[in-house]
Parts: sequence; structure tokens; C-alpha cells
Amino acid sequence: SSYDRTLSLEAIDTLCNDTVNQLPTDFKVKNYLLNESQQEAIISSLSKRLTIIQGPPGTGKTSTCVEIVLEWLRLHPYELLMSKILVTAESNCAVDILYRELQIANVSAFRYSFKENMNMDYASIKSKINNARVICATCVGSANDYLKSFQFPFVIIDESTQATELSTLIPLLRNCTQLTLIGDHKQLPPTILSPIANKQGLGVSLFERLINLGIKPKLLNRQYRMHSSLYEFPSKVFYDGNILNG
Repeated sequence: SSYDRTLSLEAIDTLCNDTVNQLPTDFKVKNYLLNESQQEAIISSLSKRLTIIQGPPGTGKTSTCVEIVLEWLRLHPYELLMSKILVTAESNCAVDILYRELQIANVSAFRYSFKENMNMDYASIKSKINNARVICATCVGSANDYLKSFQFPFVIIDESTQATELSTLIPLLRNCTQLTLIGDHKQLPPTILSPIANKQGLGVSLFERLINLGIKPKLLNRQYRMHSSLYEFPSKVFYDGNILNG
């Protein structure tokens, strides 16, 4: 479509190659325990306007996400006094996992959701948001009125291959300057109940659309979840044999 052709030019020429934060030549990710593919993905997220991270099962997507947040906080201590990091996902379950891991890493984060905050008054919620450096919410939840007065220049969207393109755009509306999409288009796509909408392309996530247009994702290529004999088949069939065993 004409939309795809226009997006292709802009995505490849501007988004994929646009460096907005020039890192020192000797820069190293603080957590030396991360594997090489995780470190490369993190460095891209810290420097590029757009980074797409493909994480097959068991390759440490959540760990990589947490480390990106920690590095953003380390690199932008003053900028993030006036703005915040937004960490989102399509499902509440995924956001809860990210929020828990950020707490374990001692990150000042606030989990915004109607269910979690329904017994809190307006002043209490605003106070917690003000005091947090990272806000965790679903893609749709990030549009809530409680968050409308805040700027989110740094945005991570986990499970982005399970989100519709429209849902993925919501977290970008608050002055996003650096975006990291994390997911795996070889796994579950967005859930679309309407055959008509699916036929018109709503079942293609922004993550997958950008890859189809030529953007090469950062592949997390070392899995730690299962025996190597079990991973041999999906590695060959879905990932061209590029997945290593931890």
C-alpha cells in the first residue's frame, strides 16, 4: 500500500539509522553478566531513536528490558528529574512481571492500573506518580488522565508483537524520543476477532510491519530455558539455526 511505501522510507532512513544519543567509544553496559547479544541490544536502545529487539523464548527479554531502564537512569539523571520512563506491554500480566523485576532491581517505579489503584484517592495516585522515575502500565492504560501531564521521552513496549499497531502508538504520544520495541513475531500475533479487520491488516503488529519493511531487529540469540535438544527444532525452523544454548 502507499502507507507501507511511505512508512518504509521514513522507517529505514530516519528511525533505524537515527542516533539521538552518542555514547562514548569506550562505553560498556554496567551489568557484565549479560551476553553479547543482550549488550548489543541495550547499546542500540541507549543510542538509537528506534530499536527493535527480537527475543525468542528463554533468551532474557525481561532481563534486557530492566537493564535498558537502569542504563537510561544512569545516563540521564538530570533529564529524568523532569520527565519519566514509560514501560508498557499489551497485557496486565506482562506489565506486572516487568514491575516486579524493576522493584527487585531497586528502581523507583509505580504500577498504574485501575484494579491496583481503585482504592486510592486522586492525590495519593498523583503523589506516587510524581515520586516515581518509571511508570509501568498497559499500552491502553498509558493514555489515562492521571498521566496526561507527564512527558515520557523514553518508552519500552514489551510484548509488542501481541499488540495491535494502534495500541502500540498510544504510549508514543507523550513526547517519545527513544523507543524500544521488544517481542517476537515468530510467536503469538495480536488477537483480532473480526475477520474483516484482520484481512485489512490489523493483525500485523507495528513490530512485524517494520521488520517486513526492512528493519533488522536485534536478535537475542542465547536461550537459558530448556535443554539444547528441545531447542534445536525451533531454532532451525523459526530462527535459521541462530539460537545458541546458555
